[in-house]
Amino acid sequence: MTDNADLEEKLRSLAIERKEEPAGKPRRRRWPAVAALLLMTAAGSAVAFPGLRGSVADTVTNQVGQFAGMWSEADPVVKASAKPGEVRTADRAPTPTPRPAIQTARSVPNIVGSGHVIAPKEVVVQSEIPGRVDRLGVDIGDIVRKGDVVAWLDATEAELALEIAQSDVELARSEVNLARAELAAAEGPIARLETLVDRGTASSAQLSDARLSAQHLAQAIAVAQRKLDTAQLRVAQARATLDRHVLRAPFDAVVVERPAAPGMLLSSGEDGGADAAGLMTLMDVSEMFIDVDVAERNIAGIRADMPAEAQLDAYPDRKLDARVVSINPRASREKGTVTVRLKLETADLTGVLANMAAKVTFTADRQLELSAVDIYRRQ
Repeated sequence: MTDNADLEEKLRSLAIERKEEPAGKPRRRRWPAVAALLLMTAAGSAVAFPGLRGSVADTVTNQVGQFAGMWSEADPVVKASAKPGEVRTADRAPTPTPRPAIQTARSVPNIVGSGHVIAPKEVVVQSEIPGRVDRLGVDIGDIVRKGDVVAWLDATEAELALEIAQSDVELARSEVNLARAELAAAEGPIARLETLVDRGTASSAQLSDARLSAQHLAQAIAVAQRKLDTAQLRVAQARATLDRHVLRAPFDAVVVERPAAPGMLLSSGEDGGADAAGLMTLMDVSEMFIDVDVAERNIAGIRADMPAEAQLDAYPDRKLDARVVSINPRASREKGTVTVRLKLETADLTGVLANMAAKVTFTADRQLELSAVDIYRRQ
């Protein structure tokens, strides 16, 4: 019994005291190694002392059970063996799957819209007065400057009306000069009559008649002057009418349509009877724009001055820089879209024609901030 007690005391001395692990540091599971060491020691003792084999086996079993219980209490992950004296692999609690890192922002995808190239400054040249086309000064594709003559109407009657008005002015001027001469002739006797009346050699009635005649002549001069002013106004009117027979370009432009031809009869645009096609169509192509339709669900991602990239169907390999200049304040109920106007900022617009089909990609240069709660709900 003394040998058994000594052996148990030696086995207890082999036990390793567990030190307190730092907080947050994972614990090492070392009891399997200790148990293996105990078994090796017990086996060696059994070989050396055959009579003590049963006692040694019982002692080793008890020590292994104590180590297993100690480690199962220290580490909640390790569980003791189900059967006494049996040591089995510790059951581990399922490790939770790590959630992906939460992002606080996501990129906004590019927005694409389709539309057409436009030139917002376009005018149909029409005649303000009825007449007949005499000749045309431009053709389709010609570039004109502001004030250049593009067409002439037959001005025979207008020129005749101007000559008549000018003749009336000369006649009215003659009447004014005649009335002034008669007034001057009538004012001379009045001074002599005043002297004679003072001397008593002429009657006051004669002086009164002379003064009344002078007043009539002065009034005649005023009437003649009014006629002269009216005649001059008619001349100005006739000259303005004649000027309307010459049609000029209202701004720098290019001729894109010209349905008119010499000899064509025109109705008055002022009377609402002008031809719908007019004489010709002028378009300012110095600045080109694109009107695109964007779906309502994407319009919130577009703002004024937003950069974009345009691609024409006619030139699929050519990229044009553009920028948003306006957003139509009214949506289309039929198409569910909103019209956005962009200005083409590319310096070289050669080959870019109005009404060309275009596709525009709006550059998403911003990010939408999302809260952690919103991101969690979307996962």
